[in-house]
Amino acid sequence: MTDDAPTPSEAESAVYRRAFRLGGLVLAGGAVLAALIGFLVADVMGLWAGVAGIAVAALAGLMTPAAMQLAHRQPPHVMAAIILGTWLAKMVVIVIAVLLLGQIDGFPRPVFGVAVIGGILVTLGIDAVVLTRGRVPYTTSGSKDRDE
Repeated sequence: MTDDAPTPSEAESAVYRRAFRLGGLVLAGGAVLAALIGFLVADVMGLWAGVAGIAVAALAGLMTPAAMQLAHRQPPHVMAAIILGTWLAKMVVIVIAVLLLGQIDGFPRPVFGVAVIGGILVTLGIDAVVLTRGRVPYTTSGSKDRDE
């Protein structure tokens, strides 16, 4: 008797891949929308502020499922190091990006801020929906052959 159900590790990988893929697609659409709204609000600088905001949101939002995809099969201490390391790396990059963009004369900070916050909220929502709807088994049978 064969069991075609995925193992917990395979099912978990599928959930992280789906979160990454769906987040990337939605953020690509969000970049177009942020660029358009930014252009309407603050001309060309607004366009670039919207795109930069979505890029920062993509860094923050997509790095987590990517790190989880790498880390979930590792021992707990290695997983923790990967997750914390990626979190620290993205915080450093975000702070540097905000500081550098703040130095540009005429940079529309409200457009940038709304794009970042909107993009991050969207990726958090996608992560929540994908993770709650993901079908990851909690247990596995001790034996492949249950008739023994």
